[in-house]
Amino acid sequence: MVECAREKDPDLILIEGQSALRNPSGPCGAELLLSAGTTGVILQHAPGRLYFDGCEEVKARIPPVEDEVELIARYGARVLGVALSGEGLDDRQEGALQAHAERLRASLGLPVSLPLADGCEHLMDTLITWAHWRPW
Repeated sequence: MVECAREKDPDLILIEGQSALRNPSGPCGAELLLSAGTTGVILQHAPGRLYFDGCEEVKARIPPVEDEVELIARYGARVLGVALSGEGLDDRQEGALQAHAERLRASLGLPVSLPLADGCEHLMDTLITWAHWRPW
């Protein structure tokens, strides 16, 4: 990341996170937020999953998205948008993902995308705007 920033001076560096900040099986995304000096985050969420992957037996619940957005802000980064996954939802819950997206748009005031169904254009527009603002 440092070499890329020094040599290329890009408008935007995309870093793939590995897990939620509160994931008990760690390591979590806090390392990336801090070591990379991350300023903007696209948060991925699967509303059909109740527990962290691999932690179902101990019932380690995934916190509400709103709580994760607040925690990310405490690390000095801003959630720019949310990408929703239908993992954990079955065919009988067809409208559940869209309903969850609408609820999050209203409660967070952020772009919410269903990338597998609708693509990522809204989130890309947000990233491009963020990169040109250059908050760092």
